[in-house]
Amino acid sequence: MGLPCAKAGLESRSSSAPVGPVASNPEANATRSARRGRVMRYSTGVPAPPARLSHSQGPSRLVVSAVLLALTVVLPTCVAWSEDASPAAVRHALDAILTCERPDGGWTYVCDPPGGPYGAVTWPLVRARRIAGPLGLDDWDVVVLRSPGTPLAGLVLLDGWQRSKDPRYLAAARRTGDLLLALQLRSGGWFSEVPVHGTTPTIWFRAIAHWATLDDDVTPGVVRFLLALFAQTGDATYRRGAERGLELLLAAQLPSGAWPLTWRPRWARALVPTFEDLASTNDAATAGPITALIAGWRVLGRPDLLVAARRGGEWLAQAQGAASQAGWAQQLDPEDRPAPGRRFELAAFASWESREMIDALL
Repeated sequence: MGLPCAKAGLESRSSSAPVGPVASNPEANATRSARRGRVMRYSTGVPAPPARLSHSQGPSRLVVSAVLLALTVVLPTCVAWSEDASPAAVRHALDAILTCERPDGGWTYVCDPPGGPYGAVTWPLVRARRIAGPLGLDDWDVVVLRSPGTPLAGLVLLDGWQRSKDPRYLAAARRTGDLLLALQLRSGGWFSEVPVHGTTPTIWFRAIAHWATLDDDVTPGVVRFLLALFAQTGDATYRRGAERGLELLLAAQLPSGAWPLTWRPRWARALVPTFEDLASTNDAATAGPITALIAGWRVLGRPDLLVAARRGGEWLAQAQGAASQAGWAQQLDPEDRPAPGRRFELAAFASWESREMIDALL
């Protein structure tokens, strides 16, 4: 999956100013924020984020990405704070994530400012800005879902709330869930980057978005987060959103048991065939859907999800290289042989993707 800013070749910004200290009374702070905050239009009435630090104090996007990745390692599966991580240090990192949250929820590539059309790398948003920018009409924010983006930030904050019971983290996790529900596509999936006004996708994006992203832990990552949010809150709204995403993953599974990079409707696949419709392991394609289906089976108790996950695992075992090269290729042809993808993606076994496939099998 990788860091989106590094993968896309984006320039980083830096800041020497530290993040502000943790509030001494989290409960009182949450009450004040709820009293002053704007309420989102979606389901749960969660207040908008509290006021953030000034631009000169905001950490860079690389800092936020590093914080997210570090917290996934620092926060183990137990509920209490781990002995090898200072609660104060973890709170400081969690507060840095809150600092970079968009005013309407979610995260983008930059923290200073935490909004605007900056940094988009997917073709719909790049082309739209080329057209709208010279006319001064590129007035949207970009909500980033590709990992480690908005879904992972929500998972980390939810985990932080479980360990600290700081209500700010739960409020932020629910804001994230509400936003992701608002960004869910008609297909039931999600796209890597979504241009929004507030919490609503732009009209032009809604008109053209007939696909869903399966790699980069986009749709699978959102599904896992919504399942976790439902498990912690009991809010059926999150369950329904997760179930729609799970149905999309089931529909996108290939007859072989693998998943492609992207789900597209049948007419689009017939009209413009592409390697993105074939079996893939690139950027956690196949591995991501497997882990999301297993999470769905555990939370919802649906045996059909486990059956589909097993089919994916069986395909991984079949697509693995021979003993001397027992890894996985990023892209495979219709006969499940290593194949090229984009111009810089040669037909070869890939160590990063092999690690992700091993994680899924375990």
